[in-house]
Amino acid sequence: MKTAVYGMGRFGTFWARLLAEKFEVYGYSRSGRELPSQIKTIEEEKEFKEFDVIFLCCSISAVEEVLNRISKYVKPGAVVLDTCSV
Repeated sequence: MKTAVYGMGRFGTFWARLLAEKFEVYGYSRSGRELPSQIKTIEEEKEFKEFDVIFLCCSISAVEEVLNRISKYVKPGAVVLDTCSV
């Protein structure tokens, strides 16, 4: 299962590290933040087409924008979860 975390702020980084204990995890940061060593970097939003599970760890005010940006890349059957980080 290929897993991605969109939003590598404090909560996204915490969540990605936790997931990385059991799964191969990729992370995306709009700000270009450097990711922890156990998290592989997603360079462009179009790469979201490769993932089975996508966790949105962005601010609640950004969820609609993020969904609009990545929805064209999410493959059929992928699970997209919002962590409701505020």
